[in-house]
Amino acid sequence: MSNFLFLSEWPELQEYALKAEAVVNADPRSSCFYSRYTLERTVQWMYEFDKWLQKPKYDQSLNTLINQSDFKAALGSTIFPKIKAVQKAGNNAVHSERKVTEPESTQALKELHHILYWFYRTYSSGIQQGQPLQDQVFDLAKVPKTVQISADLVMQSAKQLKLLQKQLTERDEAHQQALEKARQQNTALQQQLQALQNQLEQQKASNAKVTHKVKDPHNYNEAETREFIIDQYLKEMGWVLDAPNVKEFAVKGMPLSINNKSGNGAIDYVLWGADG
Repeated sequence: MSNFLFLSEWPELQEYALKAEAVVNADPRSSCFYSRYTLERTVQWMYEFDKWLQKPKYDQSLNTLINQSDFKAALGSTIFPKIKAVQKAGNNAVHSERKVTEPESTQALKELHHILYWFYRTYSSGIQQGQPLQDQVFDLAKVPKTVQISADLVMQSAKQLKLLQKQLTERDEAHQQALEKARQQNTALQQQLQALQNQLEQQKASNAKVTHKVKDPHNYNEAETREFIIDQYLKEMGWVLDAPNVKEFAVKGMPLSINNKSGNGAIDYVLWGADG
């Protein structure tokens, strides 16, 4: 039982998404890390096989890749903020020692789920083969409340995750460099990649014909994403958002209107100074 069974066409992406899901409650910090790593592998896959996306020549970090104009245009205004949300949550999990909460890891996983649903809807070969395109609704009941996990995944610190990130990055870069070198020296491998890219382009076009016929039923919950991103930036700056009177601070004397006859309301955030 998982929210990511629809990713079976991409075993590696599914593997890391399942890791993120497995430790949402057992180790929120590690969950945010694996959500970000799943995102990173997804973005790298897109640059590898979608011929309309061109890798930058020198800097191929996640931040550089997702901010390329062609990439942002491909994702659109709904998905790109979710990319930033998962990236920011993962970065904070690795580079900050502050506590990462279960609601944070859950929201990061939900944002990842939205992204991967879009990815599936865009690139899946099953749609071209006539398989029904089904909406994927994130189900909190499928997220393990408690789970037995291997010792190397239990409550890892930011320092440990930073080391793991370094190891995974070095491994992935070495693999990619070896693959690119082999392709440069082997015409057959070059032709194989081109064939895969052409096949994917046909799949994308075919999928677009199917998906454009009906309105996408998926609820991307953009308001939830915006709030999560703001929270991540404020926490990065050191604000304690679960302190009293910070979020949804009640106020009186608001302008009267048809929708607000009492004059009572709430401010989204109040960032108190040292003197209150």
